[in-house]
Amino acid sequence: MKSGFFVFSPNGYNTDILQKCFKILNCQRSFTADVLFFCKQDCIGDKNPLIRLILTIKNRFMTKVIAIHTAMALVEPTNVLFKEYLPNVKLNHIADDSLIQEVIAAGEVTKMVRKRMLNYYFAAVDAGADIIYNTCSSVGEVAEQARLSISIPLLKIDDPMALIAAKSADKIAVVATLPTTLGPTARLILKKAKELGKTIEIIEGLADGAFQAMMSGDSKKHDNLILEASKRVAEKADIIVLAQGSMARMEAALAEATGKKVLSSPLSGVLGIKEFLKM
Repeated sequence: MKSGFFVFSPNGYNTDILQKCFKILNCQRSFTADVLFFCKQDCIGDKNPLIRLILTIKNRFMTKVIAIHTAMALVEPTNVLFKEYLPNVKLNHIADDSLIQEVIAAGEVTKMVRKRMLNYYFAAVDAGADIIYNTCSSVGEVAEQARLSISIPLLKIDDPMALIAAKSADKIAVVATLPTTLGPTARLILKKAKELGKTIEIIEGLADGAFQAMMSGDSKKHDNLILEASKRVAEKADIIVLAQGSMARMEAALAEATGKKVLSSPLSGVLGIKEFLKM
C-alpha cells in the first residue's frame, strides 16, 4: 500500500544498508517517491543505529490496519493471526465492549451505536490507518454504510466467509449465540448469493444463552449450547456458518460432531486482507 523511497543520509546510510533492513523486515521496496532525511543526531546515544533505522522504516512504511472491536474476545486472536499471516502489517486496535452490550440490551443496533461506530471509523482514518478492519458481525451493516463516507478501505471480518458459504452450498445453516448477529450474517450470505446469481436457503440456529455463559466465564456451557444448536440444524444444511468470530475455536469440534463443513470468520477475514493487499 505504501510507496518505496530514496534515502539521503549525512550519516552514510546507503542502499546496501537499506536492503539489509528490508531483508530483516522480509519485504521488498523500490527506491522511489518518498525522501527521508536521517540526520546525525538521530542516532546519538543509540547502541545500534541500524535497529533504529529498521524501526523507523517499519513504522513509516508498513501498511497500517486498525481493527475495530465491539468486544474484547477477538483482540488477541486477531493479533495471533496477523503475526502468522500478515507479519509485515502494522496492527492497532480500537475496542469498546459497551457497544455490543448496548446492542444486546436493545435487541438491535441503535442510532447511538451507529454514531459511535462511525466516530471510531473516522478516528482510525485520523490515526493514519491504510485499512479499517471491522471485526463485529452485529454491526456489519453499519460498516457497509460507512464505506460510502470513509476515504480508506473498510474490510469486514465476515465478508470472505459469507462469500465462501454462498459459493459452496445451497442450504446454509447459520449458528449464532446472539440474535443480533444471526440476522445480519444471514442477510450477508443472501446478499453474496444474489451477487453470484444463486438462490440459497438459510437455516438459522440460535444457541440461546451461550453468549451469556461465555460472559460469565462458563465456557463449557457456552460450547455445549453451540454444539446442541449446530446438531439441530446440521441435518437440514450442507454447511454450517459460525456467525461470530468468538465461536471459531469450535470449528473443528463441530465439524467432527455434525459431519458437516464448518466455516468461521477470523482466519478467512485475515486472509481476505492479505488477498486485498496483493491487488
